[in-house]
Amino acid sequence: MAALQNIRKRGPLIAVVIGLALFAFIVGDMAKAGDSIFGKGKFNVAEINGKALTIQEYEQEVNTTTEYVKLIQNTNTIDTELSNQIRTSVWERLVRNYVLSATVKKLGIGIHSDELYDMVQGTHIDPIVKRNFTNQETGQFDKNYLMQVLQNMDKDPTIKQIWMYMEYEITENRIYTKYINMVQKGMYTTTLETQKDFNERGHIIDFEYVAKNYNTVVDSTIAVTEAELKEYYNSNKGEFEQEESRSIAYVTFDILPSKADSAEIFEEIKSMKIDFEKAEDVDQFVSIKSDFPSNPKYFSPEEFKTNGLDTTLFSSELGFVYGPYLENGLYKLVRLVDVTEISDSASVRHILISPQNPKVATMERAEILADSLLDVINNGGDFDALVTEYTDDPGSKDKGGVYEDFTEGTMVKPFNDFSFKKSVGDIDVVETTYGFHIVEILKQTTPKKKVKVAYVQLSILPSQNTFDDVYALAAKFSGENNTDELFEKAIEEQKLIKKEAPNLTQATSAIPGLQSAREIVRWSFTAELGEVSPAFDLVDRHVIAVLTDSKEKGFATFEQSKEKLEIEVRKDKKAEQFIAEFKGIGSDNLNDYATKFKTKSMKANSVSFNAFQVSGMGYEPSILAMVETMENGKFEGPVKGENGVYVLKATSVTPAMVPEGKTWTEDQSKLTQALRGRASYQAYEALKTLANIKDNRAKFF
Repeated sequence: MAALQNIRKRGPLIAVVIGLALFAFIVGDMAKAGDSIFGKGKFNVAEINGKALTIQEYEQEVNTTTEYVKLIQNTNTIDTELSNQIRTSVWERLVRNYVLSATVKKLGIGIHSDELYDMVQGTHIDPIVKRNFTNQETGQFDKNYLMQVLQNMDKDPTIKQIWMYMEYEITENRIYTKYINMVQKGMYTTTLETQKDFNERGHIIDFEYVAKNYNTVVDSTIAVTEAELKEYYNSNKGEFEQEESRSIAYVTFDILPSKADSAEIFEEIKSMKIDFEKAEDVDQFVSIKSDFPSNPKYFSPEEFKTNGLDTTLFSSELGFVYGPYLENGLYKLVRLVDVTEISDSASVRHILISPQNPKVATMERAEILADSLLDVINNGGDFDALVTEYTDDPGSKDKGGVYEDFTEGTMVKPFNDFSFKKSVGDIDVVETTYGFHIVEILKQTTPKKKVKVAYVQLSILPSQNTFDDVYALAAKFSGENNTDELFEKAIEEQKLIKKEAPNLTQATSAIPGLQSAREIVRWSFTAELGEVSPAFDLVDRHVIAVLTDSKEKGFATFEQSKEKLEIEVRKDKKAEQFIAEFKGIGSDNLNDYATKFKTKSMKANSVSFNAFQVSGMGYEPSILAMVETMENGKFEGPVKGENGVYVLKATSVTPAMVPEGKTWTEDQSKLTQALRGRASYQAYEALKTLANIKDNRAKFF
């Protein structure tokens, strides 16, 4: 299994699963499955390009990928966060397969076995292979190690399984790269377009302006009618396109320990005190009884001042136990274990011989090499040269193996104990979990009196009775307030805090502040508008939600759009009113407008057509559209903008100046590269849009 350990160590192979470039091209079988086996829509987790992605297919991919991740991470369990990442990754992979498979097949894009061989063992090694077969000492691709793994692969089924997945990723990425390259090669910026961009960037104006902002008039003073709203909605329907989503409001019933729970924990730790005082093996006692391990370092009096133990501990006999006392939400007992004179910090240099190094491979060989190097140093060998040649610690290799001024308790225990309990100049081999270190002590601060203590620490947690009581309250709230009207009324009467989670999608797995919220999201996609949920158990709290909004993919309804419609229609009416006021002044002097509206003239300098916003104005595309046509000293306006109505006058116009003899090759190349960069993303997004993806994940998980 040494090869497996090395592969695990050599690179973050979880990237095989989570990486952005993953998508599957298992065209034939999947297409057949989508067309024939699963005809019933209730089993479809998605519909893409008119084909069904079934829940069976999706779950099979999730299970396969999960087992692979377990294999790579050498674990039998996957936490919730990683599980959600896997599900998202598998979803994206399968969607890409359905979206791109027909396009790739039509274009004839594929990969030949000779090409794959070249990327694995030939002259054009794929980055995935390089990443996982890089020599840690040299930083270079280790082809010999790769060949060793391939030649012995059949002897270890686990290694073979990992390699097959890696090869699968290489194939996927190669096909994806070919498709993207094909799209990018079709992108080109002409000389005329390049010159136009240069002129738009180089044509600069300075201008003065007077603005009357929409927020100077209170919205409630502008009346809007239903007919006006509908007219705007029908004329600007494209502004109201939306994705499928749900919005909820919710309250939480937090599961917090009661006074009775606290008293129970106090009595529990209090009953341990005598046994703690008598315990011969203190570390074992702490390991069994405490919720948290003790800090093995030595403490100075200053570090105990916050809890008042600086005098007590430093004047007591070994074995003295203080407590129980409450600190940072924990009940604690503390026992005095040792008193000594020890330094605050030390500096050492070391050489690490790690068994993870393929040239060493075992702890036995690491120890033999470390002992040999110690003999070389003791006989006058150059420590710095040996660090450069042998150490496996990248953190200190470039510094001659030196760690300076680290505090006591910072390093792993055997390394720490040698550094602080031995004397300056001492050198020896020290074994840690990392391997064998040849350590030399270079410096120690002046020793001072410190103590070592052991803690028994118990968390104050809710009891089962508390869990039951909180659930009963939540269930009662849900049962008695089962409409949105009752829900709102109860929140006000009980002075609860209402929170909102807007625009949840089928892919949403987390709601800020809530753990494991997927069940709530799933419920929101099956509930009716105004429906109140049952009490959801989310580990540390119970949640009751009400569905406040339900948006389907396409165009938002008139009712859903009303709030935005009112804003836009009021803005239009304000603009009409302001424009009439501006025109009523009928002057080309900005000061006349500033006086009338009790404001002042503002300046905007160095504005070009392709700017994103105008200083002092914000995002104002109507103003930017005028940049290239404005004449110096000429009055312009009134102009309706996004934030207000403006009148303006250019004070300086600087046309773009093309340097004599300028060639456009470099500018053209930059614009083309930028265009190609956007195309690599936009091409796939365009295909996704055409695929008309219907996401049904929330119905299943």
